Amino acid sequence: MAAESRQTPREAVDGIFKEGRLPAGYKIIFPTIDVIGGSIETHIQAGLKVDDRLLIALGNEYDAMLNLLKKVVGEENVRLIQSRIVYTQMTPQGPVLRGATLPKMPESMKGEEFPYIDWKFRQWPRDSYSLIDGQIHADPVMWNGKGDIVVDSPFFEGGKVLQRKNVLLVTPDVYGKYKKRKDIVPGKTVLPIPFVEVKLPMAVAKDHIDGHVALLEGKDGELGIFAAESYAKQGNQTSKKLRSVAQRIGARFVEIDDARLPLLAFNFIQLWDNSIVMSGGTGELEFRLKDFVGEDKIFTTNPPIGFTPILAGGSIRCLTNIIPPLDGLQIAA
Repeated sequence: MAAESRQTPREAVDGIFKEGRLPAGYKIIFPTIDVIGGSIETHIQAGLKVDDRLLIALGNEYDAMLNLLKKVVGEENVRLIQSRIVYTQMTPQGPVLRGATLPKMPESMKGEEFPYIDWKFRQWPRDSYSLIDGQIHADPVMWNGKGDIVVDSPFFEGGKVLQRKNVLLVTPDVYGKYKKRKDIVPGKTVLPIPFVEVKLPMAVAKDHIDGHVALLEGKDGELGIFAAESYAKQGNQTSKKLRSVAQRIGARFVEIDDARLPLLAFNFIQLWDNSIVMSGGTGELEFRLKDFVGEDKIFTTNPPIGFTPILAGGSIRCLTNIIPPLDGLQIAA
């Protein structure tokens, strides 16, 4: 007879173990559903017709991301933070933005006030700071907290920074600033990789690399650079440069055909136990990641995240960040 399954003290949520995915006291922050309204505002201004079916699809993707995060790390370890409110009027059916009714936000989804991040930047928590070895590398314009763990840093904009173990891969502009302050991350190997030059929808930030390439840790601590083929083969010797960086840090280099993948399929997060939270529907990418980190380490959304990247310009990594315990931090005047 098989041994009885014991989940204590390894607490499980819907059968998914969460132990070790975050350090004790650390949380994932995620913006409220207002992010949908804020993200499509420019499209509405440009004349895009936003009908109920599109809004429902966006709402379903939002729910899929938030619910998956709660299952993987535990609901108590996800802090829903209030993002900016951009709708022009409130009705019983839900908020209205330039004539389009957005999904109604339940009381439980209104989120908490999070004064450490300036309200204008809560929509995309990833770009408010980078967490490096327990320190918050931030820009004082975006980050309002002061304390011993806060560093005024060129690494604040997470879309331009990939990190794992003792390696940081950054965009050329961030690398230029780092060279003037090399003592800011002692013991780290910091290397530049090319900007993204492929054609992208207007909502996607052209200077962010994290939707097209990922730096990961696999089985036995092996590093890996996983890159979208469209990015690696964009020209400007990008593939050659990525391979050179991989060789320098002793990483496996993997190039994935992304022609049929959701936009920004590489915009996922990897947790402390190497688990990956990502969009569903990524085919070969998911298969190769399972081979690299282990099949039990991959968690995917249902439905896939397809409309949000096109209309909002971001996916799971853009909408999240990891926050350490904030005891003792003061709000800047």
